[in-house]
Amino acid sequence: MLDQPSDAADDRAPGRAASGAPEGADAAGSPAPASAPEAVTRAAEPETGAAAAVTRAAAADVDPMTIPAPPAAGEQPRDGARLFDRDAASGHTTALFDRDAAGEASTAPLVGGTGRVWHDTGREYRHVRRKDWRLGGRTVRRWREWLIAIALGSLGVGVLLGTLVESVWESPWAPLAATALLWLGMLVPIVWALSRSRPAGMLRIRAVDLLYAVVLGIALRIAQGWIELAAGGTGALPTSALVDGSLPQSWWITVALPAVTAAPVLEEFFFRAVVLIAVYTMLRRRFGGFAAGIVAVLASTALFVLVHTLTLSSTTDVVISLTLLGLVCSLLVAFTGRIWGAVLVHIVYNATWVALVAAGALLG
Repeated sequence: MLDQPSDAADDRAPGRAASGAPEGADAAGSPAPASAPEAVTRAAEPETGAAAAVTRAAAADVDPMTIPAPPAAGEQPRDGARLFDRDAASGHTTALFDRDAAGEASTAPLVGGTGRVWHDTGREYRHVRRKDWRLGGRTVRRWREWLIAIALGSLGVGVLLGTLVESVWESPWAPLAATALLWLGMLVPIVWALSRSRPAGMLRIRAVDLLYAVVLGIALRIAQGWIELAAGGTGALPTSALVDGSLPQSWWITVALPAVTAAPVLEEFFFRAVVLIAVYTMLRRRFGGFAAGIVAVLASTALFVLVHTLTLSSTTDVVISLTLLGLVCSLLVAFTGRIWGAVLVHIVYNATWVALVAAGALLG
C-alpha cells in the first residue's frame, strides 16, 4: 500500500517506571511538552528496556524511529533539528528544534502538536493518529476478524431471505423485495462498523475521483461488450427487459433507479470498505502492507462475484465482467485509500447499462 504522512496525535503514551524516566518527564515516563524551541530528551538505557519499549510500541500501534547521533560542533543536523545539547552530568542528550523544521522531516523528534514521545536506547516512539487507514492506527483497530465474521453472517442471512422471498412470492415486486433483503444484509455491518470508527481518509473525495469514474466506468462497459462478443454474443443492445417492445414503468423503479443509486453505494461500502479494509487490517502487521493489500483485493473481488453469481443468472462472460469490475474498484480503493472513487465507477458502469437498455427500447 502507498504510505501517507501522519497528523496530530493522541497525547497519551505508555511510559517507563518513574526511576528510569528522564528529568522533566511525568510520572508515566512521557516527556512534558516543551516550549519553543521544543525539546526532546533521550537517556541511555539497558537493552532490556529497549526491548520492552519495542513491545509496548507494537501493542500501541506507534511508529518507531531511529534518533541520529548528535552532530559535531557547528555541523548542521540532517533531521531538521536546530541544536543538540548534552548535559555532561546526567548524560542526557537534548535535541532543540522549531516546529516547522520538525514538520518537514519525518525522522525528526516530534513533540507537542504531534503527541507525547518516549524513548529507549537509540530509538524514539511516536504515538500518532494516522491520516490514512492503510497505515493502521486507532480508526481501524476494530476493523478486524469480528467485523469480517459479522459481515459474512449478515450477508448470508440476506442472501437466504432474498432467495426464499423470490421462490414463494409470485409478484412483479418479488425481485425488488429480495434485493432489498440482500441490501439490508449488507447495510447492517456497514452501519455497525462506521458507528464504531471511521477509517482515516476513507470518506475523502477528490476531483480526480470523478475522472476515474468516467474513464474507468465507460472502459469497463466497453470491455464487457467485447467479452460478450468473444463468448459468442451478438453485440446487440440489451432487450431482456423489454415487454411487448417497450420498457414497463415498473422497470424504471425496480431496476433502473436502484442500479444507479443504492446498489453502487451499498455494494462498494460493503465489499470495498468493510471487507477489503477489515481483511487488510487483519493481515497488515503479520505480512506487511503489500501482501495484505493483495489478499484484501482478491478476497473483496471474489466475494463480490460470488454474491452476484448466487443472486443473478450469470453466464461466463458476465462472471468475467464482474471480476474485472470488482478488481478495478478494489485496486482503486487500495491505491487511493478512498471509497468514493469506487462508488462513482460503479455508478457510471451501471448507468451505461441502463442507457443501453433504454436505447434498445427506443430503437426497437
